[in-house]
Amino acid sequence: LTPRYYINSATRATSLHDIPSPNASTSTSTSTAMSSISNGSVQHPPCLTMVTPAEVTLEIKNPVDPTALLQAKAILAELGAGEGLGPILQPPLLKVAHRLGDVYADSTQLVITKEECREAFEGLTDIERNALVNIHARVTRFAEAQ
Repeated sequence: LTPRYYINSATRATSLHDIPSPNASTSTSTSTAMSSISNGSVQHPPCLTMVTPAEVTLEIKNPVDPTALLQAKAILAELGAGEGLGPILQPPLLKVAHRLGDVYADSTQLVITKEECREAFEGLTDIERNALVNIHARVTRFAEAQ
């Protein structure tokens, strides 16, 4: 097998595929899943253009969405923290939490006691409790993988 690089002409996304050389035999499923060039001697994946390794470029994108970053900065400024420095003030935090739906509109506190959390957890249905436990496990696994 000769490794060949292909680039998706629609998205410009590159990928590395192990494509059999023209002389190698291919299985029926591989040959039917790929389209042939008119002379039938070389087979390429549909919608991909063969490029050389020299033509492949590495593109590193910023993982932070620019709009989300602007929104986060605006929220931090609203909380009295300026450019992310200094203390976060509780009254603006409660106001923002109300606006974003993180607390009930009639909430006046941001800190919930362990006992209040336990009571709320025990008041869940079996299905809700199971879903919450499963979500916690997934988030924990994700955080540990980071």
